[in-house]
Amino acid sequence: MDDTNLWAGLEESDDVESAVYKAQQGVTHWGRLLIATGGALKPEKCKWTVHDMVPQEDGTWEYRTINSGLPTDENDDVDVDPEDTLRTMKLKVPQASGDAVAIEQLMHSEAVENLGLFTRPDGVNEPHLNQVREKIEKWTEQIKNGDLPTRSVWKSYQLQLWASIKYGLGASSASMKELKEGLGLADYYLLSKLGLSLIHI
Repeated sequence: MDDTNLWAGLEESDDVESAVYKAQQGVTHWGRLLIATGGALKPEKCKWTVHDMVPQEDGTWEYRTINSGLPTDENDDVDVDPEDTLRTMKLKVPQASGDAVAIEQLMHSEAVENLGLFTRPDGVNEPHLNQVREKIEKWTEQIKNGDLPTRSVWKSYQLQLWASIKYGLGASSASMKELKEGLGLADYYLLSKLGLSLIHI
């Protein structure tokens, strides 16, 4: 949250209830420390998710469906419905006013931008690679429609396009195969504008 990722419930004995309880404690402590030093968590920028997986008959694991539910109590306790734990949980972030504001709970398959990466809680890289490919294609189209000399195109590539995607690619957990399939030939078609020969093997 606020450029920080907090993890909770990593003990072997933890279940969903204890993980969310510990998460609320961590969020509360972190938020109060920020307030004490003049900062604050912005609820609209904070998200949380539960990595709760269930075994399947074939031995694989799948994420349990996550839905937003009731907020946590003001005393950091968590409201839990034994019939459907995930539906009755919500985390709140403390505010300087003394209030606590509920934050959005993400499905495991939802992607949000985090430090330049469109990350999904389940680790799937497709949304981020799609976003990078769109940036490359948009930049390439703009360059094609312009009339910049090669030197200026290189400068635009280094200071605009590459500067906007290099961290996200470097920090991504995507394999080389995922990168190749996800980005496709998006960068191949800009080579001619950089003064490089196009050789497709």
